[in-house]
Amino acid sequence: RTRLEPIAIVILSVIMCAASVLVIYESINTITNGAGYFTEVNTTKTLTEIDMSALPISAMAVTIVSKAILFFLCYRIKTP
Repeated sequence: RTRLEPIAIVILSVIMCAASVLVIYESINTITNGAGYFTEVNTTKTLTEIDMSALPISAMAVTIVSKAILFFLCYRIKTP
């Protein structure tokens, strides 16, 4: 069991790193594609719609609440 904990940490950190790289890639891609909307004078480009339905908002809310709960649970444990 003690050997599984570091393995799990490494696996989860690789997954989180991959997710961060994808977010950065998509952000740069969106910025470069949307820059033409603001720089060109007579453009027919439109900005993409942002999906702010109940699903993304609830996913963000669950993430924030779960991280807050974990923070307060870890904060209660005294460390030397």
